[in-house]
Amino acid sequence: MENQGQPESEFTSQTSGQAGASPAQPTASASGAASGPQSVAASSAVPSPQGSMASGAASSSQGAAAYAPAMPSAYAVPITPVKEPFYRRTWFLVLLTIVCPVAGIPLMWVFGRPKSTPARIALTVVAALVILASLGSLGSQSGSGTYSQSDTPQASATEGGSGSSDSSAPAASAPAPTLTAIEAKYTGSTEAGTMIKQGASGLVVTGTYSDNSTKTINDYVVDNPAALVAGETSTFTITADGKSCPLEIACTTLTPEQYKEVCTWVEYEDLARYEADWLAKDIAITGKVFQVQESKNGTVYLMHVTEGSYGIWDDIVLVSASSSAVSTRVLEDDVVTVYGMSTGLYTYTTVLGAASTVPSISASYIDIN
Repeated sequence: MENQGQPESEFTSQTSGQAGASPAQPTASASGAASGPQSVAASSAVPSPQGSMASGAASSSQGAAAYAPAMPSAYAVPITPVKEPFYRRTWFLVLLTIVCPVAGIPLMWVFGRPKSTPARIALTVVAALVILASLGSLGSQSGSGTYSQSDTPQASATEGGSGSSDSSAPAASAPAPTLTAIEAKYTGSTEAGTMIKQGASGLVVTGTYSDNSTKTINDYVVDNPAALVAGETSTFTITADGKSCPLEIACTTLTPEQYKEVCTWVEYEDLARYEADWLAKDIAITGKVFQVQESKNGTVYLMHVTEGSYGIWDDIVLVSASSSAVSTRVLEDDVVTVYGMSTGLYTYTTVLGAASTVPSISASYIDIN
């Protein structure tokens, strides 16, 4: 029996230990085992309900405190940080303050961004300056517009009071000036055969307009184009834009009769002795031809111009003439009258090889007597 009671004591001791008995209980159980079955019975006795509940609660709390295991870190729930809204961020508030100071300044101070107070003050000052500058610019533009509007009625009133509305009218609205008269002038050649027509060299037509201005007219018409005639004055009619004017041009080329009338009769002695006085002057002289030398460029005549006794002619003059100057061919021994221009002294070689210097004449007309 004793051998059988020992294990029971040990089982009871272990059970009590597992139930949370105090450390003194195993010692009591060991002493009970030495006393025999009574001790076993005593230890096996059921405690009172109240004592058992009290001791059980105490034992349970102590056991939980002593043997409560820690929760593994793998089963811990991670804490996710809350993301800050973009409108609270520093970069957004600074940008908003620059773009729209009215909205940016209050939000910057409400959210406390930037965190540095001096930075917020500096941004506020800069934004306030931007606002003031914008208001000043708008005010100057508004003021200039008001001045322009108030200035226009005054100018209109001044013009109306002066009574000179016609003179102040823009040039574009004024009627274009009209041509009232034309005038033609000619400064070109006046030799016989010169053609007078539209675009002729030296012909200038000037128009006078209703505003007293003048202008050269190129679009004109010569109603009666013609060539100038020797010894005559020609009258032409010039027309432009319905206006006409006459133009008179005197031909400076003389007719044969007119030319012969203006030539001066000269003696051989004056022509030979004072050749410089007669140079390039129109003269007339009569003589007898004793030599004719014809060529494609004209004809050269040698003639005596002084008639002596017994029909002997003396004093030689050289005459050069074109084919137009002679209406009838001149032969040797013809007595002719030469009308032409004195060309000074001329030296030629005689048949005998001697040099002879004589007066010369460029003939315009030669008449056979």
